[in-house]
Order: sequence, then structure tokens, then C-alpha cells
Amino acid sequence: MKGPASTRRSTRRASGSFASRISPTGSGNGPPLGALNLYSRKSGAFTQVSELAGWLLASHTAVAFSSARYHAQMERAVATRHVIGEAMGILMGSHHLTEKQAFDVLRRYSQEKNVKLREVARVVCEQGSLS
Repeated sequence: MKGPASTRRSTRRASGSFASRISPTGSGNGPPLGALNLYSRKSGAFTQVSELAGWLLASHTAVAFSSARYHAQMERAVATRHVIGEAMGILMGSHHLTEKQAFDVLRRYSQEKNVKLREVARVVCEQGSLS
């Protein structure tokens, strides 16, 4: 993770606008996931301590978002795996295929029709076949 050095500061003065801003970036285990933008109408409002506090908050938030995204992806992967397994079972039972042959049928159909494998599996589960 990058430290407070990755924080961007700016000062701008216009009618009704901000005089100080810091934007500490937050990153989990990869590229920045976003920035926490803090504004003040007072020029020079942000110190090194407030910059560090902003960076810490942004970093912790980024880790939480990264973790939530990872868990959501894992849930989708498990659900997708289940649907693909069910579709393979349907093909194995109806066409007397091996597990490998059933998966190859799904994969080939997916590639030929340019449709995601999980969508092909969903159709097989709903309709009982690929037709």
C-alpha cells in the first residue's frame, strides 16, 4: 500500500468554492480503488496529521470494499459452478456422456455461440437441452 505520499493536495479559491482539498487514495492489494476527497473553505486547513488520518480512513475503506468485492465474486463463482455441474449432469443423463464429454459440449457450444459458459449452463438447466 502506498502511504500518505500518494495524497494529492490542492488549493483553489473562487466564489463559493473550496480553499483546501486533500484526496488520499485507498488501495487494497492492488491498484487504487478510489479516493477520499476532503474539502475545506479555509486555506491550509489540512496538516500532515489530517492527511495521515485521511489516508488511513481511505485505506481501511478500500480494504473493506476489496474484501466485499472478493466475497461477492466467490459467491458468484460457487453459484456458477453449481449451475455448470447441474447442466453437465443433465447432459450426461440424457446423452450418456462422461463428465469430461458433457463439459466439452458446454464449452464448445459456449465458444461457438460466443455466449458465457454460465449462460449456456443456465439454459440447459431451464430447458433440459441446448436446442
